[in-house]
Amino acid sequence: MEAVALNYKVLGEGKPLIIVHGLFGSLDNWQTHAKTLSEYFQVILVDARNHGHSPHTESHNYDLMAADLNLLMEQLNLDKAHFIGHSMGGKAVMRFAQLQPDKINKLIVVDMGVKAYPPHHDLILKGLNSIDFDTVTSRSEAEKTISAYIQDHSVRQFLLKNMYWVEPGKRMAWRMNVATLEKEMHEV
Repeated sequence: MEAVALNYKVLGEGKPLIIVHGLFGSLDNWQTHAKTLSEYFQVILVDARNHGHSPHTESHNYDLMAADLNLLMEQLNLDKAHFIGHSMGGKAVMRFAQLQPDKINKLIVVDMGVKAYPPHHDLILKGLNSIDFDTVTSRSEAEKTISAYIQDHSVRQFLLKNMYWVEPGKRMAWRMNVATLEKEMHEV
């Protein structure tokens, strides 16, 4: 099991609070809450593997995500921390708590329970894969394409936040590793 060094952002001072976002998200999703919480804690927002600015790998599962969190704590010289995990991030912090219980002060899991969930991201993955970055040159073009699969405007906007310019004005791409996330969806 090979851990990767996660991209992270630190706000505030105090006892450490590590926040892990959900599937298809990034640390930016928790920015507003982090600003408020940073009045009381040192908030560490992370991009999970295969998301945001963290490394893209061939594998994606909760043991690996827990190992990534352990490496992050080692890098930051943290013995213990509070954790908030949302959705996929919730399962990641629960797995971390199982493997490293002595490193948890308090744990908050948002929008996720301790159970298996049936696959329900098929249309999202079809929509993400429908974007041809050889021809799409704007988020509005991508939204037109993806809207055939994803009806909810707010879900489309959430997903489209993951687009970025590889070459400014020339070529866009996904910040998340769609191929690995799709291949490993049964693990998530």
